[in-house]
Amino acid sequence: MAQSPPDLTQPPPDSLVLASFDGLRNVSQPERLAPGELEVAINVDVDDRGQLRRRVGYRRVLTGVVHSLFTCDDGSVLCVRDGDLGVVLPDYSFRPLGAFVGDDPLAYVQVGNTVYFSSRVTNGKVVDGARVDRWGIDGDLWLTPVEDTTNVGQVAGRSMMPPPLATGLCWNQGRIYLASGRLVWATDLFNYEMVDRVRGFWQFEGDIAFIGSVTAGIYVGTSEGVWYVGGTFREPRRIRVMDGAAIPGSLVSIPAELANPVAIRRKPDQELKVGLAFMTVHGYCVGYDDGQAFNMTEDKFLFPGAVRAHATFRREEGINQYLAVLNSGGTPMNTAQIGDYVDAEIVRAGDRWPIQTEGVRIGDQLTIQII
Repeated sequence: MAQSPPDLTQPPPDSLVLASFDGLRNVSQPERLAPGELEVAINVDVDDRGQLRRRVGYRRVLTGVVHSLFTCDDGSVLCVRDGDLGVVLPDYSFRPLGAFVGDDPLAYVQVGNTVYFSSRVTNGKVVDGARVDRWGIDGDLWLTPVEDTTNVGQVAGRSMMPPPLATGLCWNQGRIYLASGRLVWATDLFNYEMVDRVRGFWQFEGDIAFIGSVTAGIYVGTSEGVWYVGGTFREPRRIRVMDGAAIPGSLVSIPAELANPVAIRRKPDQELKVGLAFMTVHGYCVGYDDGQAFNMTEDKFLFPGAVRAHATFRREEGINQYLAVLNSGGTPMNTAQIGDYVDAEIVRAGDRWPIQTEGVRIGDQLTIQII
């Protein structure tokens, strides 16, 4: 008996139709993944409709040891190349600004035409994208409304100092905020050259990984959690919004409507505000005004352990992307799971050889399985 030709418009028997992709998921065993969930996705992007496309490649445009890139409001790019701070021109050539800042990562914040920068070892400001100046007053300063006399002396004043060296910077409501150790300093109101030595800071319980500004407050990521600080500088309202340790270098500003969960989707007549994207040890997170913060990946994807990140936000061929490169701190075993095979080398533990294994010697390379 003749058989009818197969209907090519229909899927073959025992096959799955992938209507959409939800992205990577590694909190379940591969055999328990839903049709729209991926176990591996190498060099591909997934848009909001679930369409896969090959990721755009890259090419080298600048040689040398480069770090601390920053995009200014006019589109120009600052970076550090071989320890020198400079500008990357449109043809990818490098124009140094005559300031050696070293290898420590720089934090930036732009106010008007001035870009302020700081690290653990140096700070300064780039004025009009053309020159580097000193940031801060020269030495300590005593401000008082009463003129010093032999009878009155120094009264009703404030002890001011230049902004301290910092690993994080942001601007909010007329002040530049600086993260230094476990302290967040703030410059004087609309005077970015000095801070109050006595009352010009907030203190946190953990080392500060990043700080970022939204419309009416500050997010502070620390080694023991993430905080939202609203209210005024003199009367702050501090709210703990995340328990996981924040990852330094992971915070970037994003248009809030591009990362809003459905629960707080922006209405057409609602004021457009700015959101923050960042990483904690528990995943990729977003934060908004009034301390509304959400972990977008906690129930889907577990990231490897990381001590630092290098992150940015970009729009590429219609896809809005938060990109973060995570640094494990030289401990690749953070990504190993039960059942994985890893390479190991037998080494001597001090002056003792704790395990005598026949046929295995110091210096041998072998593969072991984690059980």
